[in-house]
Amino acid sequence: MNYLPGNLYILRKHRKLQQEGMQDALGISRATWSNYENGKTEPSIQTLLQIATYFNVSVDDLLRTDLSQHPDWQQQPGAINYKQQLKRNLQNKDSLIALHDSGADIPNTLLQEILDELKLIRQHITHKP
Repeated sequence: MNYLPGNLYILRKHRKLQQEGMQDALGISRATWSNYENGKTEPSIQTLLQIATYFNVSVDDLLRTDLSQHPDWQQQPGAINYKQQLKRNLQNKDSLIALHDSGADIPNTLLQEILDELKLIRQHITHKP
């Protein structure tokens, strides 16, 4: 089953964006984005990678997972579960950069948890024999 059209809609709505907003976000025109969401056309591999990075999801999830049934996305629009996303992507610096660059409002408590975790990692590295 092709989950891409529905997933693009869900991800865009979570960012509280109109289709026109995808032009500023990714350089994709409203008409092209509408065609993606309606399943009339599919993005190129390069565009899929850009979309995945922007929304901080894997290309695999974009294509093969029904995000409407995924726990990370079963929240009110705009209420992305950053803790679960960061837990999944902490090893991938590009994902963290994409999350930061997206302009997402990351709660201070979560930022503190990340900082504390990084301090523990640093201590572990510096105290290794």
